[in-house]
Amino acid sequence: MLRPSLNDNKKNLFFIIGLSLVVLYIYHQTFSFAFINFDDPVYVTDNMAVKSGLNPESIVWAFSIHEDICMYYQPVAWLAHMLDVEIWGLDPGGHHMTSVIIHLANAILLFLALRFMTGSFPASAMAASLFAFHPVNADAVSWIAERKTLVSGFFWFSGMLAYLYYTRKPKLIRYLFTLSLFTLGLLSKPMMVTFPCALLLLDIWPLRRLDVSHALGYSAAIKLFREKIPFFIITALWFVTPFLSPTLLSNETPASVIPHSLRFANALVAYVKYVINFAVPVNLSILYPFPESVPLVHSISSLLVIVSATRFFALRYKKKPYLIVGWLWFLGTLFPTSGLILGTLWPSMADRWAYVPYTGLCIMTAYSLETLGTRPRASRAVIFIALTCLAGYAWILHRQVAHWQNSRTIFQHALSIIDYHPLPHLNLAADMIKNGESEKAKSHLGIILKHEPDNKEAHYNMGLALYETGDLEKALVHLIRAVNLDSKNDAPVLLTLSVLKKQNKLREAMMLCEETITRVKRKDRIGFQHARLLYETDQKEAAELKLAELLASYPAHIDGTILYAEILFVKKDKIKAREFFQRALVLSPGHPLAADGLKRCDLIR
Repeated sequence: MLRPSLNDNKKNLFFIIGLSLVVLYIYHQTFSFAFINFDDPVYVTDNMAVKSGLNPESIVWAFSIHEDICMYYQPVAWLAHMLDVEIWGLDPGGHHMTSVIIHLANAILLFLALRFMTGSFPASAMAASLFAFHPVNADAVSWIAERKTLVSGFFWFSGMLAYLYYTRKPKLIRYLFTLSLFTLGLLSKPMMVTFPCALLLLDIWPLRRLDVSHALGYSAAIKLFREKIPFFIITALWFVTPFLSPTLLSNETPASVIPHSLRFANALVAYVKYVINFAVPVNLSILYPFPESVPLVHSISSLLVIVSATRFFALRYKKKPYLIVGWLWFLGTLFPTSGLILGTLWPSMADRWAYVPYTGLCIMTAYSLETLGTRPRASRAVIFIALTCLAGYAWILHRQVAHWQNSRTIFQHALSIIDYHPLPHLNLAADMIKNGESEKAKSHLGIILKHEPDNKEAHYNMGLALYETGDLEKALVHLIRAVNLDSKNDAPVLLTLSVLKKQNKLREAMMLCEETITRVKRKDRIGFQHARLLYETDQKEAAELKLAELLASYPAHIDGTILYAEILFVKKDKIKAREFFQRALVLSPGHPLAADGLKRCDLIR
């Protein structure tokens, strides 16, 4: 590890200040942005555990395996969101501010790691600036749900510095510190599984602990690989987590839906597209739909490009080791998201997945420019090219970030970039319905149903839009279709019940409850609606039995507890009614119906 002089420290400080000012100028617009309606509800706005902030119960929840959320194991990412809620509440501006600060910290950590590893100020500054200003990273920074990407990135770049500290003077405590940072990153996002391999690349260059061209390189490689065994063991332990939940396992898209040949072809083409987007970051979108097919000429051409580039950079290892190291960094760290293993809604590629992989391309670009700048009469031209490139990226980034203002702007932008896909139309329609523009929503939903007549989400949202505009008969047609297409989802069932009740079709509503309660995941919601229907049709004894059954399985069901207490009160069982009203107040302190019920109990002598 190079010891910086006082002059070096001043240069480093001035660069960090300048970098910070530009990053904050570009991203400060996000401080007034809203949450979006894709993934943000799952991670923050509709997540009761996260919305409660940091407390013993939420921390236990964060480290638990969740059957109702089809995601990978990410407890540290959950804790990061909880901490944000603890500080900012549900103010989206505060959450965006945190994301910007973490991204800035990551850029600074990358700069310091490269600065101390290579000793080159210009190349390290260029690489960090490319990373900080690259338009593709707008996805990870401006999307609150992508906090996992930023947090795992923070532990990644911190781990690089910690590893440098360890290699300078190997000690167990320094090794364990690096291992701890890696573990925290892995518990934030699984892309950290490639971190041990990235450390091996750093051993080749710039740390030069391994010379693969030397005859003794094999024995040195074995020694360094053994050094990383604890990292690989922790990685293997993480891979156990999907098997702890059948929900996580069932989330994988089977080969019968997307064959492995198509996945492989798409991965090859996507790698080349990532390189193109790095060089020319235009037409960026929140979504790049997975292709129905990939022309053979495209996949073969992409394979030739990847193989040729790898061979080209490998042949220049001795003089320019940063080329092959940066290239393998890019290829390797992007591999977990290449699509060979697919989950639901998996796109062909995603800007957020390039956050750490693009570091390799930033290193290749920056250190290549530095090499060009050492040639006679070339330094001024190189400086001009570098500054022009950074200014152009910063300008494009500023425009790209602006698209993340809210759900409407980001998905309208997506539709201007991609061909048909239901996701942008669904999210636009949902936002319009939420804001009282159901008529506008129908046009987007109509487009989906024209392409996909059996799209369950489109039928549900069309039913909701028609319900909001008062067209109950047509709403019922779409909602019943949604119920039949998605038997496990209780949302279309609940809305169908609302329509039937408005039409005074209470018998049909009760039949629907009886038919669907055995199929839906959230049986408590349908069970409560069934009990309430019985109560409203003056079948109080049947309602009491249904509620007793409900509370036996879901004792914390607040609405069920209050309704059960109300039935007991009507039966003049004051003591038991009072007990359940009190229980409701414990579950929901200050609940007006529970408080009113308790007062009525106390008035009876």
